[in-house]
Amino acid sequence: MANETVRNALATWQAVFHGDTRRRLEAVSFPAYLMKQRWFARKSYQIKSARIVDWTPFQAPHSALAWVEVQLESGPSEVYFVPLGMTFGDDARQLERTTPNAIIAPLEAGQAPGVLHDGTLDDQTCSELLSFIEDARDLQTQHAHIRGIRGKAFQEVRGTAGKALPVRRGSAEQSNTSILYGDRLILKIFRHQQPGLNPDAEIGRYLTERVGFQRIPPFAGSIEYEAESNSANLAILQGLVANEGDGWQWTMSEFSRYFQGSAELPFPQSARSKLADPVETGGRAVSSLARNRLGAYLDSAARLGFVPPNCTWHWLLVRVIRPLRLSL
Repeated sequence: MANETVRNALATWQAVFHGDTRRRLEAVSFPAYLMKQRWFARKSYQIKSARIVDWTPFQAPHSALAWVEVQLESGPSEVYFVPLGMTFGDDARQLERTTPNAIIAPLEAGQAPGVLHDGTLDDQTCSELLSFIEDARDLQTQHAHIRGIRGKAFQEVRGTAGKALPVRRGSAEQSNTSILYGDRLILKIFRHQQPGLNPDAEIGRYLTERVGFQRIPPFAGSIEYEAESNSANLAILQGLVANEGDGWQWTMSEFSRYFQGSAELPFPQSARSKLADPVETGGRAVSSLARNRLGAYLDSAARLGFVPPNCTWHWLLVRVIRPLRLSL
């Protein structure tokens, strides 16, 4: 492994975040680690420097939360939220084999070799994140504090109190990290930190708790970072809604089927040589060919965009943002 081994004789976070160990992490380990993460959006840029701007030990053994500021070769700096874990022995070797991109640096503590890694790979850390919201806890960091916010719908969405929910991690390529708890809840961790409340959390909470809107995943809670100069959402907890994919996947699948089925048909002579503006044609009746081959999809797409109660959803998005910021 290219990264230098982090020597941490006492296996403590104080040792990780101070002195030569911290300097090696900032100079070598974090830049290399970030460039391998799907949620790091600036892979086409060179990282000039990385700096740990805040951190705190977390409840689970060998886990911590860190905020890393990245200065790119051009443009403003960006801050990323990085849960961390320390794992030793056979479990560490297993992580190196199965998830090498999640390893930040090799770690030595006494005689036991280990790894410093993405903390979301540890089930106990993931369970503690859920408990942090459920118990509405507060935790002081070096320069701010974080707090768990339990939503009004939490217990209904979670189900039986005290029942352990198995942890698994989402596999979709996206800018967030998703942790699933059984078939009940999903925690979305916002890696790229930006000042202010995240719209997903802000609007989702308003629609669930104030409006009673039923056609979105219910807001069950969140974790917020609060400093003197700014606040931000670290994560949002929602009810897990069973589905067969998202709208984009469905659209691409339907159009792939359409083109495969139409490949051998002659091109209609009546078709224009120049395609019309899709906005202008959006309200027109579709051709019999398209209706025969895409009828079910077209009907569903129309319901998503034009027919109540979905138009109510669009109206709410426009109308609630300002009163939401004033009232929450």
